Amino acid sequence: MVDVVTSWLASGQPAILNGIVVSPRRLDDLSPIPLLASGEQALSFYLIDDENNGWILKKFLPESQPDSAYVKAIQGLIPRKTGFESGFGRQVLQSSSVSGSGYCEAQFLAWIDGAILMPQVMAPTWAEVSTEIREGAAVLSRVEKLLLCQRLAETVGVLESTGLAHRDLSSTNLMMDTLNIEIHLIDWDSLYHASLPWPVHTTCGTRGYLAPFVTVDGIEDAHATWQANSDRFAMTVLNVDLLTASDGLSSSSGSSPHNGSQNRSGSSIDAMRQNLRRSFPAAVEFLDAALAARSFAECPSPSEWTELAERELSSSDQTTWDEATAQAVEVESLYTADYEPHYVEVNKSAFVKINQGYFVRAPMARGR
Repeated sequence: MVDVVTSWLASGQPAILNGIVVSPRRLDDLSPIPLLASGEQALSFYLIDDENNGWILKKFLPESQPDSAYVKAIQGLIPRKTGFESGFGRQVLQSSSVSGSGYCEAQFLAWIDGAILMPQVMAPTWAEVSTEIREGAAVLSRVEKLLLCQRLAETVGVLESTGLAHRDLSSTNLMMDTLNIEIHLIDWDSLYHASLPWPVHTTCGTRGYLAPFVTVDGIEDAHATWQANSDRFAMTVLNVDLLTASDGLSSSSGSSPHNGSQNRSGSSIDAMRQNLRRSFPAAVEFLDAALAARSFAECPSPSEWTELAERELSSSDQTTWDEATAQAVEVESLYTADYEPHYVEVNKSAFVKINQGYFVRAPMARGR
């Protein structure tokens, strides 16, 4: 499979896929090997178009190939809103998608059938951001945490309002734009909607983000997540991880409230509760409710998380920066340097949009 794209790269020719002129990206400037991310179900190759925009070409492994009708139906169901670009912008390719004006070797034409072309989200995953926070290389302020928590809840709320469930929310499928305070979701190939047929080879989710009740006798049941509202437990895990992220404490799914264990207690959960009680005591109730839930309906809803974030943001002692009460580690944000402590009213207009394409480094290998 990699050989096909390696040959394409070696040709020096771009391919024209449904009118989009793209070429494979190299592992590094001189490497003959294409840049890719390897997952359990697919390989994702990083491409670049003639306008310097990033794209992902996802090709499923033969043993994980989903039903073509299911894959083709996904694009039309995903809302055309910020945060869902890799979903509504995706295209399922066929050999007829390849123009003869570009690279179109016979082996490539046969291989590309069923591959998915999607725009690349130019933002790090939460796994990458939380690692930087844990290592002391980056910091999220209290306000930033609450705003990102709010955005994630709103994103899941949009899915629920349209009868959708992502079914695999995790630190690697959540892209976090801390500059613009935006959340983007990727990897849509486990999507639930009542109109979709049960997908072959579907995943149950990612360990560390699975609700206790979807695992019976150590066996994960993917049918248990094939329903509306099935993102609520993972959303709670991600929000708790986000709110408790600090130097030396956050470890993404590694310290999640349900890190592949059926126990509803433990040192990592106790540490999270203590951290939440210090900074976000109302969130402790949400964590406990999710761990005790027997169904997704009993997990905290997106609207409940949104209301919690809004309450915290609107309280007078939490919408401003106060040197006497703020932790020293929260002085700097991920996108400000040499921050001078002062009082700052929370105002969304303060978050300025920029074109990140001019500043983005070559992406780290990760699944889509």
